[in-house]
Amino acid sequence: MTFLLGNAKSQASQTAAVSGLQLQSSAYGKALPIVYGTTRIAPNLIWYGDFIATAHQSSAAGGKGAGGGGGGKGGGGTSYTYQTAVALGLCEGPVLGVGLVYANKSTTTLGALGLGFFSGEYGQTAWGHLSTSHPAEAIGYSGLCYVAAVSYNLGDNPHMPNHNFEVYGKHAFGVDAALPDADPSAVIYDLLADPNYGVGFPAERIASLETYQAYALASGLWFSLSVNQQEQASSLLDTLSVATNSAFVWSSGMLSLVPYGDENISGNGYSYTAPAVALFDLTYDDFVIGSNDADPVQVLRKRPSDRLNVMRIECLDRNNSYNPAIVEAKDQALIDEAGLRASSSTQRHMFADVNAARRSVQLELQRQAVRNVYRFMLDARYVLLDPMDIVTLTDEKLGLNRQWVRITEISENEDSTLSIVAEEYLQGTGAAPLYGHQAGQGFVADVNADPGAVNSPVIFEPTAELANAPEIWLAISGGAIWGGCDVWISNDSESYRYAGRVTGAARTGRITAALPVVQQSSSGQTVDAVNVLRVDLSESEGELLSASQADASALATLCYVNGEFIAYRDAELSAKYTYDLGWLVRGAYGSTVNAHGADEAFARVDSSLLKIPFTADAIGSTIYYKCVSFNIYGAGAQTLATVNAFAYTIKGTAYASPPANIIDLTTSYIAGITQLTWTEIKDFRPVLYEIRKGTNWGNAQILAQVAHPPFTAQGNGTYWVAALCQPMAGIRAYSTDPQDIIISGAQITSNVMASWDEAATSWSGSVGGSAVVMGGQVKTSGAGNILAEPAYLSVTDLFNYGFIGDGTYEIPAGHRINIGRVAPCNVLISWTSFAQNIHDNVLAVEDVLGYQDVLGYAIAGNANVYPEISLSQDGTTWGAWQKFMPGMYSAKAFKGRMQLKSYDNSTTAILQGFSFAVDVPDRDDHYVNVALSTSGTAIAFTPDGAGAPAPFNGGPQGSPSAPLVQVSILNAQGGDIAVISAVTLSGCTVQVLNGGVGVVRNVNILAQGY
Repeated sequence: MTFLLGNAKSQASQTAAVSGLQLQSSAYGKALPIVYGTTRIAPNLIWYGDFIATAHQSSAAGGKGAGGGGGGKGGGGTSYTYQTAVALGLCEGPVLGVGLVYANKSTTTLGALGLGFFSGEYGQTAWGHLSTSHPAEAIGYSGLCYVAAVSYNLGDNPHMPNHNFEVYGKHAFGVDAALPDADPSAVIYDLLADPNYGVGFPAERIASLETYQAYALASGLWFSLSVNQQEQASSLLDTLSVATNSAFVWSSGMLSLVPYGDENISGNGYSYTAPAVALFDLTYDDFVIGSNDADPVQVLRKRPSDRLNVMRIECLDRNNSYNPAIVEAKDQALIDEAGLRASSSTQRHMFADVNAARRSVQLELQRQAVRNVYRFMLDARYVLLDPMDIVTLTDEKLGLNRQWVRITEISENEDSTLSIVAEEYLQGTGAAPLYGHQAGQGFVADVNADPGAVNSPVIFEPTAELANAPEIWLAISGGAIWGGCDVWISNDSESYRYAGRVTGAARTGRITAALPVVQQSSSGQTVDAVNVLRVDLSESEGELLSASQADASALATLCYVNGEFIAYRDAELSAKYTYDLGWLVRGAYGSTVNAHGADEAFARVDSSLLKIPFTADAIGSTIYYKCVSFNIYGAGAQTLATVNAFAYTIKGTAYASPPANIIDLTTSYIAGITQLTWTEIKDFRPVLYEIRKGTNWGNAQILAQVAHPPFTAQGNGTYWVAALCQPMAGIRAYSTDPQDIIISGAQITSNVMASWDEAATSWSGSVGGSAVVMGGQVKTSGAGNILAEPAYLSVTDLFNYGFIGDGTYEIPAGHRINIGRVAPCNVLISWTSFAQNIHDNVLAVEDVLGYQDVLGYAIAGNANVYPEISLSQDGTTWGAWQKFMPGMYSAKAFKGRMQLKSYDNSTTAILQGFSFAVDVPDRDDHYVNVALSTSGTAIAFTPDGAGAPAPFNGGPQGSPSAPLVQVSILNAQGGDIAVISAVTLSGCTVQVLNGGVGVVRNVNILAQGY
């Protein structure tokens, strides 16, 4: 069998193969990132090759299985999938490893993508694939961390996905096995002194960083830093020191990093001890007085309105896929006092832990509380003081009594004195409070989340009226994060072929209560305003809305329940995802109204359904379906091997379903004969139109099956027309509602010579064969000879003994019609007949018409009753019997009979009525230049004025008395009068009088009649 998957086309659908990879980023000279801690970075493509495009053929028609290998004659196509070998550079090595991988919208791992990891060790060997397949390009990439794949699957898109990698960089997990961040002291030392990528600062010139380490880690300030662009090292180091509330100090040829911490802190396995005593207590005796005798200690105090009271920094949030996040610290009391003064957001991407970023910004805000700045001079005795040292100031004029201050700046003057700038030392500003913060609610989409398996699909076939094609429809749904599925089909449950994609769930569920059957109308579609269809759509979380009655009647709310198509008007929500559907339109689109039990499958029929065409040779075969789900992000797809298969046996519903009803059945006259016409229907199957004649469709006489209208009516009576499809042996489908029309005056007549009603004259003709006259009808009876049956007393049905045979009824000799001359006449025959099974007792049925409908289409087809005609050119000798068709027959005499044929031993052909008439054409006799005697001349009527005389049958307009005679005098003289007398059907006398006396004249004579 062949499946026309998707939108079948008459020509092949061809996709051009791509010859090379379309890259995301591959830049020569791009900065090589240095990664500390754990953060997310983008790669740079450093090598690719072995690009392969694999063709996939699909056929559209053939006739040998779902793969279509039978030399099909439809469309088809070629598509491609791609793979390549690739190496992606990440960062300076060596690093610990790679965690999550972000590929486009999905979150995955190296293993899932088939990528191998190279840590970036110095002196690392070349990738094995390059060494084997591309030895000229086999570079070890010493000191470069990269990932590589021999066969990276690109799917049907020749683009590399957008990649980002979570890299476990240098000094990751340096604080705790559970914390993937780096120790800030190790980061700073590495940047300064690493021999491979450091700034070249002598390691021996770096003082111990233990105090700084203890402060930073005890405060929870740790780094995950990616140095990915060129910048001054001093600027980067200053940024790191500010982020950790510390300052660099160069003293005695050594570089140290001193925290601003002013309280003892313990945490995370580290303890920091704040300065407990000042180095010097400075008094008036220690200060150097300037030349202007100014006060030795100058103080500058910032106004509260100049202080920032809101600080903001931008960090990376590891819990939100390393997306940027803003954290802030506020001094609400100062805001209330002086108004809001906020800083601009400062980038601090060295933090991937939001809590570490919060502590950093809080410490930065607290330093805004230091308002007093002191300036003073000391002599050379204090040359050993350094910035960040603690001293005390005593100055009675300023009210200072051993005020702790922190030196921030020292300048040596030409006279060896020291100009010093210091800030007040406020206890507590160098320690961040450990109060909690509400966590940011940034949404982190798990794009690789498992979508879960599909619910059991509702699989069914639409009728031809609904789909106008043989198709299988699948209504598929899933769980909460189910986004859709790719559907694969198989004929043998072994090899599967792609059938199509479903995006979004269909509204599927189960009915929760029985739905009774109702009487289906003759038109098929039936309104059920009494019963309620109760459905539960919890499995698909579907919703249904009420509609107008007009929409329901137009089937805009169409649903499917176990073979029946139903539309609804009212949708009342009874519980979550549970509805009571009322005012139902049942048996829609040619389906059958059925009773339905609880727990039957339900599906709303809309655009979410997957439609798979099939060909006739697939009927009766079992097809297997697999639904490979993906989630609402289009990722997390299942594999074909892990999902269950669903089986479905193809019924061929569309082939066997009723075609649409014809419309616009009308009549018209062509050449005086009634023609039936109608609007043809559209159907994928070959369509014939069956015409019957009788009181009802079920047992009416089949007249013909035609491919197209019009059809010539055969006498008066009730005619029925229905579309008929016979797509294959054993399947015969009619329209559900045959259309009927009553015809009286099937042929236009003018001169009916004679008309005989055989039933009204008690069937006075002769019967032949098995035909008998019984009960005012002519019937076929048993063809056997009961007299030859020795056990005739045991025969239960004497009338039908020997099974039903064929018979004839011929009109009696007295009903033959002779028009007296040979002329083309319109023969009128009308009859009524039907077929009946010999076991039916119509008399015992109250509703005979309804009962006859139940006889079914087969009964009418098992018998045939039709007229025959025989012609005579001389009124004596008769020609052979021929099957009658309405029209003109040229003869002198006419007779008719009816053939009664039975094609089934149990079916009787019954003739109810039979009328026979001949419509004679108009007759004009012309007599030219006839010489009249004085006494008048007798004219014998002769057709066309020549040949043997023959009387008229009647006068104009059907008058039975005599024809109309007209005379023209050719040699008339004044006073001439033409006199016509003794006019009969056979002739007349013509005389010309002048003054009352007969005269000799020549005349032309015209006789008109029929």
